[in-house]
Amino acid sequence: VIAHKDNQMVSSISREQLKAVLRGEITTWRGLGADNDQPINLYIRQGTISGVGLTLRQQLFDNVNEQFSAKATVLASSGKIEQAVEQDPLALAVSGISSSRHRDLRMLPLDAVEPTMENMKKGEYVLYRLLFLVAPAKVMEQPESAAFVRFAQSAEGTTIIEKAGTLPYRYGLRLLSGGASPDYLHNLEVIEQSGLYSPFLGAE
Repeated sequence: VIAHKDNQMVSSISREQLKAVLRGEITTWRGLGADNDQPINLYIRQGTISGVGLTLRQQLFDNVNEQFSAKATVLASSGKIEQAVEQDPLALAVSGISSSRHRDLRMLPLDAVEPTMENMKKGEYVLYRLLFLVAPAKVMEQPESAAFVRFAQSAEGTTIIEKAGTLPYRYGLRLLSGGASPDYLHNLEVIEQSGLYSPFLGAE
């Protein structure tokens, strides 16, 4: 959950507050605990199936068709949303940790838990999305592709993935056991049963 770098009106946001903001039920910063009635300028992704947008609907609402506030500003990509938040003192949005950490903005704690790699490893920061590296079933028959898959799964590859701001799957198993909605888990089962080859999974 991201806000302008100078926004100190709130110290944290809860899952329930975030749900209310996304639905348009909370529209001012006072509704999040601030001492003023300035409006929340909400930014969301276009459509309902973007990585962040779909994950929010699954993880927060357990409903992929959840409708977000009609008053929100709709932008085409997470990058554009992050740029808008950098410029807007009253902005609030959601984006990935791996990209947001490179921006001049503030990442708000969720339920008083900071969005850090350590808190994700402990399963304490529970708003996340899985990232998949997928390839055709015969990928291991192609020497260069097979070498890349092995590298992605190696200790060196895992270190690079974590340095990029994505939590390697092997370190995020507590997230699946404690933070995933039924709909999100169902989608993971569908992916597994579809026969997609997934040599690497990560979370952010």
